[in-house]
Amino acid sequence: MREEDGLALSSRNRYLSQDERKIAPFLYKTLEQVAKDLQNHPVSDVLAKAVIYLTEHGFKVEYLELCDSSSLAPLSELKEDARLLVAAWLGKTRLIDNISVEENND
Repeated sequence: MREEDGLALSSRNRYLSQDERKIAPFLYKTLEQVAKDLQNHPVSDVLAKAVIYLTEHGFKVEYLELCDSSSLAPLSELKEDARLLVAAWLGKTRLIDNISVEENND
Protein backbone atom coordinates (compact mmCIF):
# COMPACT_ATOMS: atom_id res chain seq x y z
CA MET A 1 0.00 0.00 0.00
CA ARG A 2 1.15 3.52 -0.77
CA GLU A 3 0.43 7.10 0.12
CA GLU A 4 -1.09 9.22 -2.67
CA ASP A 5 2.38 10.50 -3.62
CA GLY A 6 3.78 6.96 -3.94
CA LEU A 7 5.59 6.64 -0.61
CA ALA A 8 5.19 3.14 0.81
CA LEU A 9 2.93 3.10 3.87
CA SER A 10 5.03 2.48 6.96
CA SER A 11 5.05 3.40 10.60
CA ARG A 12 8.60 4.66 9.98
CA ASN A 13 7.23 7.56 7.95
CA ARG A 14 6.23 9.36 11.14
CA TYR A 15 9.93 9.84 11.92
CA LEU A 16 10.44 11.95 8.80
CA SER A 17 10.63 15.72 9.24
CA GLN A 18 8.32 17.84 7.09
CA ASP A 19 11.14 18.52 4.64
CA GLU A 20 12.15 14.84 4.53
CA ARG A 21 8.54 13.82 3.97
CA LYS A 22 8.49 16.00 0.84
CA ILE A 23 11.64 14.29 -0.45
CA ALA A 24 10.69 10.70 0.48
CA PRO A 25 8.48 10.01 -2.59
CA PHE A 26 11.59 10.35 -4.79
CA LEU A 27 12.47 6.83 -3.64
CA TYR A 28 9.43 5.27 -5.32
CA LYS A 29 9.62 7.57 -8.35
CA THR A 30 13.24 6.55 -8.82
CA LEU A 31 12.30 2.86 -8.69
CA GLU A 32 9.68 3.45 -11.37
CA GLN A 33 12.21 5.23 -13.59
CA VAL A 34 14.80 2.52 -13.03
CA ALA A 35 12.25 -0.13 -14.07
CA LYS A 36 11.70 1.75 -17.35
CA ASP A 37 15.40 2.36 -17.96
CA LEU A 38 16.25 -1.31 -17.42
CA GLN A 39 14.32 -2.15 -20.60
CA ASN A 40 17.00 -0.54 -22.77
CA HIS A 41 20.16 -0.10 -20.70
CA PRO A 42 22.61 -2.30 -18.76
CA VAL A 43 21.55 -3.08 -15.20
CA SER A 44 24.80 -1.88 -13.63
CA ASP A 45 24.63 1.49 -15.43
CA VAL A 46 21.00 2.11 -14.51
CA LEU A 47 21.49 1.21 -10.85
CA ALA A 48 24.63 3.34 -10.55
CA LYS A 49 22.86 6.38 -12.02
CA ALA A 50 19.90 5.86 -9.69
CA VAL A 51 22.14 5.75 -6.62
CA ILE A 52 23.74 9.03 -7.70
CA TYR A 53 20.32 10.58 -8.26
CA LEU A 54 19.04 9.48 -4.86
CA THR A 55 22.22 10.69 -3.14
CA GLU A 56 21.83 14.09 -4.81
CA HIS A 57 18.31 14.25 -3.33
CA GLY A 58 19.49 13.61 0.22
CA PHE A 59 19.27 9.82 0.52
CA LYS A 60 22.06 7.62 1.84
CA VAL A 61 21.53 4.46 -0.19
CA GLU A 62 22.21 1.24 1.68
CA TYR A 63 21.38 -0.93 -1.33
CA LEU A 64 19.57 -0.80 -4.65
CA GLU A 65 19.43 -4.16 -6.38
CA LEU A 66 17.63 -5.93 -9.18
CA CYS A 67 16.80 -9.38 -7.82
CA ASP A 68 15.02 -12.58 -8.72
CA SER A 69 11.55 -12.39 -7.15
CA SER A 70 11.68 -15.93 -5.77
CA SER A 71 15.24 -16.32 -4.51
CA LEU A 72 16.12 -12.62 -4.07
CA ALA A 73 19.47 -13.39 -5.72
CA PRO A 74 20.94 -10.31 -7.41
CA LEU A 75 20.56 -10.19 -11.19
CA SER A 76 23.11 -8.74 -13.60
CA GLU A 77 20.58 -8.59 -16.41
CA LEU A 78 16.84 -8.13 -16.62
CA LYS A 79 14.81 -11.31 -16.71
CA GLU A 80 11.24 -12.35 -16.15
CA ASP A 81 10.08 -12.24 -12.53
CA ALA A 82 12.49 -9.56 -11.30
CA ARG A 83 12.11 -7.02 -8.48
CA LEU A 84 13.89 -3.84 -7.58
CA LEU A 85 14.76 -3.67 -3.88
CA VAL A 86 15.97 -0.53 -2.12
CA ALA A 87 16.89 0.55 1.37
CA ALA A 88 17.96 4.13 1.92
CA TRP A 89 18.31 6.49 4.84
CA LEU A 90 16.66 9.86 4.76
CA GLY A 91 17.89 11.70 7.80
CA LYS A 92 17.47 9.27 10.71
CA THR A 93 14.78 7.21 8.98
CA ARG A 94 15.52 4.01 7.05
CA LEU A 95 13.10 3.64 4.18
CA ILE A 96 12.64 0.40 2.27
CA ASP A 97 10.67 -0.27 -0.90
CA ASN A 98 10.40 -2.69 -3.78
CA ILE A 99 8.59 -2.99 -7.08
CA SER A 100 8.13 -5.65 -9.71
CA VAL A 101 9.98 -5.17 -12.98
CA GLU A 102 8.42 -6.63 -16.08
CA GLU A 103 10.70 -7.69 -18.90
CA ASN A 104 9.59 -6.01 -22.11
CA ASN A 105 9.52 -8.67 -24.83
CA ASP A 106 8.68 -6.55 -27.86
